[in-house]
Amino acid sequence: MEEFVNDTYASHVVRTMLQCVSGVTVMTDISKSKKSRDQSDENGDGQRGIMARDKAFLEVLREFTNRIMLWPQFGDLAYNEASAATLQTLILVLNGSLGKLLPPLLDLLYSKCFSQEEGTENTLPYVFQDNCAQRTLEVALSVGSSTFYDKAYEKLFKGRLVDLCETESKFAVISLIGGCKDKEKFSEIYEELEPNFKRFFTEGEGGIMLAIAKASQKLVTKQGNFLSKLLEFSSCTDPEGNNPCLIQSVLRIQASKFSKGSSKITYAGSQMVQTLLRFNKPIKMINSMLSLPANELRDLFCDPCGSYVMDTFVSSPSIGEKSRDRLRNKLKGEFAGLASSRNGSRAFDSLWAVSDIKTKATIGQELLAKEAAVSGNQWGSIIFAKHGLSLLRKRKSDWEAFQGQETKKRKLFKEFLSVP
Repeated sequence: MEEFVNDTYASHVVRTMLQCVSGVTVMTDISKSKKSRDQSDENGDGQRGIMARDKAFLEVLREFTNRIMLWPQFGDLAYNEASAATLQTLILVLNGSLGKLLPPLLDLLYSKCFSQEEGTENTLPYVFQDNCAQRTLEVALSVGSSTFYDKAYEKLFKGRLVDLCETESKFAVISLIGGCKDKEKFSEIYEELEPNFKRFFTEGEGGIMLAIAKASQKLVTKQGNFLSKLLEFSSCTDPEGNNPCLIQSVLRIQASKFSKGSSKITYAGSQMVQTLLRFNKPIKMINSMLSLPANELRDLFCDPCGSYVMDTFVSSPSIGEKSRDRLRNKLKGEFAGLASSRNGSRAFDSLWAVSDIKTKATIGQELLAKEAAVSGNQWGSIIFAKHGLSLLRKRKSDWEAFQGQETKKRKLFKEFLSVP
């Protein structure tokens, strides 16, 4: 087993075995080598699903964990590409199966691997000098206990966050922010990074800003201050955000200064807007979004990344029906273009689903006025058939009854799925 864990090819067998005996599957970019991850388009990490478990298999996992912790060379596992990937997989499968074994494993990992120092010439801990070890630390932070998190923060990150953000170690900072579960601890991190927010925002380090936004939303803290900072960085003179400059600048933020892509709206920008719309009081972002010209608002929802903003806008509990009505009114005259787009038609469906029958009829009449153009389009024809717009043109009362039945079906189906 010792030879397998450190072997480039045999370690894949060990990782697969760990998933089988634990009944936990992990994201494929975790179980791949670093080279394979670099060639993959997949994003994210962590557990992906739970399979059927067998108690005998869990004993095998327990024995494997105890055995690996006794290895004399345990401290070197995080610094080898193959063994580090195995260690990451072990951390994740234990988190989803034998959780009691995870704290002692992470404690040992910290003392043997993460607490080493580089030397006097470099103030950063040695773990940040090795990609494999840093990746293992990121995984540990994502599932570790509050005790492990606090220890890692105090000894490895505190006072060094800005320096770490200047290097590839910024991904470890993003993991640190994402794994924070304590408001006070997050406030410390926020205040240490706050003087550099403008540089992060304007120089293409949106990944850090996005992590801060998500943590603010999750922990319900620093939300007002963060939105005010974004208004300032966007050169928006209206304190209530009644200007498109806020959303326009946020939508175009780059996840990294090395990000490539020709799309005006970035994935990181779309994620940021969606997160801000989930804030407790997202009125500034709502005002900025609804101050966009109608054609730009349509283009936003027709964009591959921007179309997901609609999903959040119609589902966020912080956004009321009046704001959704403002959106529908703003899009009047643009529904045909929305329905005729691949991504826009999906956004159209999201808005349609939360509209009452009277509003649906109004939108449907707008599409019927441009029936030839919409129904002759690949995506528009699907919208026409799906929502029975031909019936609306012929027999409005029958169409209203049909829509009422569809609404009841969706409600019953949603209730069925929510039953534990």
